[in-house]
Amino acid sequence: VKNPPEDALDPDEWRSFFAQFSINGEGPIFVTVALNNGKLLLAHVEHRKLFDKIEGKLPHGIELLDREQIREIAEQLKDKKMEKMLTKLDNLENEIRNLRQEKFKASAVYVSFETEAGQRGALNKLSTGKLNVWGIRDPPPDLPLFHGRVLDVKEPDEPSSVRWKDLGVSAFRLIWGRLVSNTAVIAIIACCAVLIDIIRSESYVALVIALINALIPHLCKFVNKMEKHYNETTAQISLYIKIS
Repeated sequence: VKNPPEDALDPDEWRSFFAQFSINGEGPIFVTVALNNGKLLLAHVEHRKLFDKIEGKLPHGIELLDREQIREIAEQLKDKKMEKMLTKLDNLENEIRNLRQEKFKASAVYVSFETEAGQRGALNKLSTGKLNVWGIRDPPPDLPLFHGRVLDVKEPDEPSSVRWKDLGVSAFRLIWGRLVSNTAVIAIIACCAVLIDIIRSESYVALVIALINALIPHLCKFVNKMEKHYNETTAQISLYIKIS
């Protein structure tokens, strides 16, 4: 479900709604309500990486939970890098505590059915046009509504393909990121074309062209990071278009 009501956070409520599409009692078995908590997820990932990095530097038998002892060891060894990492870890933990106090909203809902027939039944019953989803046109009278809302449903990508940290990103942010990144790529291509035109009579022009061809994919990967995507499929398609 791509457009859930922001306050629809109860998985049991979603399970009850989708149970009406079950066939022979084989209805939804798992419901995952994704939240717009991308900042919290990123903070946890960065905390885990930093935690493992510090833990790998500690002497055997010393746990990372004993921060004061670790700070004393770092001071004795005059390890400024360790002290900075510990300070950063403390700051991350404070940031995570603050982020946990925020009230997050539903950004997507994933429903797993016991059988493919149950999934297909739900997709067929809820299938409708975008004009109905956007509220431009009145939905058919037999279309099931959730809290009075026309749901925008589709068969999801594989869980490993979903970019969970980007699920709460607005449509404007998606479009803006792609506009900026594509503009940057066009600018890079234009600069390369001007450079080649300037030196086309030089003997080393072939070397410059080869160097540009080698650098362009790396530049495109860097520029592509400006974009937000709900899944890896669209991210890879966007990168492929830039490189090609």
